[in-house]
Amino acid sequence: MSTTYVHPQIPPPAVSIDPNAPGTIIRIALAIEALLNITFGTYILLAPTSFLELLVSYPTSINPLSATLVQFLAAIIFANTIPLLLAIPNTRRGIEMRVPTYYVLGFSEVGLITLFAYLALAKDEEDVGLTAKALVNLAGNLVSPLVWRIFVLSKKPEWFGRYRNDVKRA
Repeated sequence: MSTTYVHPQIPPPAVSIDPNAPGTIIRIALAIEALLNITFGTYILLAPTSFLELLVSYPTSINPLSATLVQFLAAIIFANTIPLLLAIPNTRRGIEMRVPTYYVLGFSEVGLITLFAYLALAKDEEDVGLTAKALVNLAGNLVSPLVWRIFVLSKKPEWFGRYRNDVKRA
């Protein structure tokens, strides 16, 4: 025997955007980053071998497995772009997603920068299969977004935007 429970639909309280912190700067940054992610992800999804040729020590080391793994990377890039897109709207949910999204992406960048630096400095190109220059460039491409995230999170939190609950007065 099952019991049916009534789940009333209670709409969330209405909100208005705080004019002192509309979140415009971060919304633009999120849109630019999402566009770059989609562009780069599409490139490596459709032309993985071309991308790998920019990175590997020996073009003969490119094989179907490495090309497939690059396409998996494209899927991960697309998946990481979803929170960026969801944080763009100036809604309660969009505003509330911005800070956690920046933290997650920032910690991901720290991990990748550390890994790329380790592989470039501590490993031989023969063991890694990627040139040290390529690894340094990969790490370098992540430094600017990481510095941006740290700056905004620590010095300009108002750029994420704020909302105010609209209270109905009787």
